[in-house]
Amino acid sequence: MLRLVVFVLGVVIVAALGVLVVVAGRIPNVPSTEECVDLWNAGHNAAIRAEVAARGYPTVRIEGVFSEDRYEGCVASFLGAPTERWALFGATRIPFEDDRPLRWRLEIRGSRWESEFPHEPFPTLNATVHADGRVSLSSEASGG
Repeated sequence: MLRLVVFVLGVVIVAALGVLVVVAGRIPNVPSTEECVDLWNAGHNAAIRAEVAARGYPTVRIEGVFSEDRYEGCVASFLGAPTERWALFGATRIPFEDDRPLRWRLEIRGSRWESEFPHEPFPTLNATVHADGRVSLSSEASGG
């Protein structure tokens, strides 16, 4: 009888561990803000950085994202003031279905944030755009 109890207990423990492994494998891999900055500044992103530099965006909101099992990755909202032009770049993939490396692309751009998104708050900017299009986190965003 003791052997049966130990056996059943062992099966339950192994099953519970199996469930934990499956659940852990389904946790999205959301990049940190620092990882998104590194991805933006990477060599393979030079052409998009040049486009941003040419447009003269002074600041950006850059961060890792995960949205309702639809995508994971990084987004970067380049803008100046609510009355100025803006652009949103994304480097996202479908979680658990797509293992491709993240690559940046232009998602959407506009002429005035305040008129195009009148009910959306203006993003809290967390990084500076340099003349060559590279970005660096502000001291508040990087914990410094």
